[in-house]
Amino acid sequence: MLRLAVPVLAVALLADVACDSGATPADAPTAPATASAPSPAPPTDSAAPAPTASPDASLAPASPTPTASPDESLVAVTLTPTSPAPVAPALNATTLSSGGGHTCALRLDGSVVCWGDNSKGQASPPEGEQFTMISAGVAHSCGLRSDGTLVCWGADDAGQASPPEGERFMAVSGGTSPFWPHTCALRLDGSAACWGSDSEGQASPPEGERFTMISAGGGQTCGLRPDETLVCWGWNPGEPPAEDERFITVSVGGGHACALRPDGTPYCWGNTDGIAPPEGERFAAIASGALDTCALRQDGSPVCWGFDSFGALPESERFAAISAGGGHACGLRADGAAVCWGGRAALPSADERFTAISNGGGHKCGLRADGGLVCWAGAEIWSPPPDDDERFASGFASISSGLLHFCALRDDGSPACWGDESVYLYPYPELWQGERFTAISAGGVHTCGLRADGSPVCWGPMEEDWGDLSAPEGERFTAISVGLSYACGLRADGSAACWGNNDSGSASPPEGERFAMISAGFDYTCALRLDGSPVCWGENLLGDPISQLSAPQDERFTAISVGGAHACGLRPDGSAACWGDGGAGQTSPPEGERFTSISCDWQDTCALRSDGSLVCWGGGHPPAGERFAVGALAGFPSVRE
Repeated sequence: MLRLAVPVLAVALLADVACDSGATPADAPTAPATASAPSPAPPTDSAAPAPTASPDASLAPASPTPTASPDESLVAVTLTPTSPAPVAPALNATTLSSGGGHTCALRLDGSVVCWGDNSKGQASPPEGEQFTMISAGVAHSCGLRSDGTLVCWGADDAGQASPPEGERFMAVSGGTSPFWPHTCALRLDGSAACWGSDSEGQASPPEGERFTMISAGGGQTCGLRPDETLVCWGWNPGEPPAEDERFITVSVGGGHACALRPDGTPYCWGNTDGIAPPEGERFAAIASGALDTCALRQDGSPVCWGFDSFGALPESERFAAISAGGGHACGLRADGAAVCWGGRAALPSADERFTAISNGGGHKCGLRADGGLVCWAGAEIWSPPPDDDERFASGFASISSGLLHFCALRDDGSPACWGDESVYLYPYPELWQGERFTAISAGGVHTCGLRADGSPVCWGPMEEDWGDLSAPEGERFTAISVGLSYACGLRADGSAACWGNNDSGSASPPEGERFAMISAGFDYTCALRLDGSPVCWGENLLGDPISQLSAPQDERFTAISVGGAHACGLRPDGSAACWGDGGAGQTSPPEGERFTSISCDWQDTCALRSDGSLVCWGGGHPPAGERFAVGALAGFPSVRE
């Protein structure tokens, strides 16, 4: 009869599932398992949750496992929330899981919060549910109830979100690849069950095996036996470890996998470039993503390697849990706050303070009070390149982020642009490099600036596909905003004029209106009337007519910003209101916050507080102010002796 228990003198080692994978509590790297020690515990993230650790989790004995009835029937334990407490690095990650483009985490009461890509409903968990464990797959998610039943949501094209009926499980792990979408789980007796795509045999676990943890990756799945040896099935590239190797956790990614030996040294295999872990390191936790791997040292500091899709690493952070996904990773601090990086989750240091923020095309720039710039796009954070270019030597007064490029104005009004040279240098740099502007706006592939007399200058590809944004002659504007393939300006009397591509009606402002502010988005435009009431026209990138995106008419705003398929405004008290497509959380600003400026992109929104600190929501950003359970939530099904 299989007994699953938590060893004494153990820390709960983690490695996330989905685009990372499972983990299990086991002996700490500094305290290898011995023959007299109990068997490894139910897996973490891809294993059953372990009892919540004491404040010194690395030294506290685990809670004893209750005894079950002789027929090994399921024992449902009441879910008991636990408060965050100082924990040992790498307390298990059953409460945090990063998927292909989304992340899910459990609150202290077991309710789940998901953020990021929601194109398949993977970030929309069922309401009213409480889970003891969460697993995010590439485009689906699964939660384990305290009675051992599973609930999955999101993409189900291969049946990956349809667990077998009538089964009870103690662990679940969502697969990491859109090409081989599958899910695997451990029954109460330690046997594995998988469902979804089985094209490489990844959903066909070996018969007769019993595991203490399981990790579903791309085209392969791995399980850890009670004797700490590994068994993998499906597409198994690279050089898997020797059959007699012993490990305390395993995490399978998109085309690679990593495992930790009892002494904390990692072993990785697969067909991914840069798979080799850093030499000489010993880790308390490891998590494989789609292309990269992250781990936690004993002090909780994170280390990542691989294709560098995670980009700038929050090296100063200390985490109690870590999870790697598709182009992004997340960690949980000891206080339960989530920090994410890579992809749209990239953010500069929390210590940064800005006077302005510009958000567009998946990249952003913040303007410091001293005129310095900090920009980030995807997984990278940098200062405007190149550092030795005299164009970037002086301070800046404003910044604008376009789809493929950035432009900024120096204190003297001279412009500086960087990014895709085919965009910002087209048709010839002499058109704008000798100019002095009072305002500048970077759009899809065009840029427009306003001279001191209000006359506009526009440049960029003027081919028919992108629209002709040649500035209208004889016009004078007080404000200008460039969208995906069109631009709009405000005259001194508040009337609006737009030009360029008008297929969606975005360049047809309502007649007779007078505005105080205007914002051109991807394919639709919003403006504020003189009384602060908003009005919008055009349609968004989803093809939704503006009738579905109409701004709230009972609101009054002091600022407005349009993204790809949503818009946000700031009320006079600084609170934010958003409307339009909110599938990635971009229309759900944090409650109780007050802002001085706001900027919308395709799937996220960023704003500045009065102290200049940055807050972003939607995309891959964890919800502000949330605190999640660190370590396992008490109450889970398990096998008893």
